[in-house]
Amino acid sequence: MPSALPHARVGFVVPKYGHTSVDRNRLKRRLRELVRTRLLPSLRPPEDAGESAGTHAAVNAGAGRDAGAAGPAIPPVDVVVRALPTAYDAPFAALAREVGRVSEGVRGRMTQAGS
Repeated sequence: MPSALPHARVGFVVPKYGHTSVDRNRLKRRLRELVRTRLLPSLRPPEDAGESAGTHAAVNAGAGRDAGAAGPAIPPVDVVVRALPTAYDAPFAALAREVGRVSEGVRGRMTQAGS
């Protein structure tokens, strides 16, 4: 959904039934890393490329993307990541593929809504 703030926000929903707090925290750390490195850079508008200071700039800037690679500008979004119980047992590579697939879908919906 579009964000009321000038930057993207992400919330996590991780089921706890049948898993320890250690398991839940490990899954949340893995998801936060994937969102930080894969989802947020794909949603970053091109004008953020010049920012270098501040927490939000660091999250939104991504790693090594130039302004031309981001495509059309899209408004910042609020994203909720809901983990399924099967995510506890999934390897990191499988979680990365799923986050990549979702980021392409979210970016496609946001660019269509902006048109």
